[in-house]
Amino acid sequence: FRFVFGVLIMFGVSRFWYYNWIEELYIIPSFHFRFPGLDFIRILPGWLMHGLFIVMFGCGLAIAGNVYYRPACLLFFIAFT
Repeated sequence: FRFVFGVLIMFGVSRFWYYNWIEELYIIPSFHFRFPGLDFIRILPGWLMHGLFIVMFGCGLAIAGNVYYRPACLLFFIAFT
């Protein structure tokens, strides 16, 4: 389960990078919907958004390789959320 979950994470992040969806869905749009009470949350600048996806890919690699499994799961949860 750990291996498959980690590979799926890496596959999903790779798809976002390969199809250029990071820019298309997060960086380029000038309007993003905000939820009531969470107006203080803003979208990250371009280079930080790419860094966030790199962190998620690294977490997927660590989860698949069973290296620092629990910290990687926690960091992936925070980055994905």
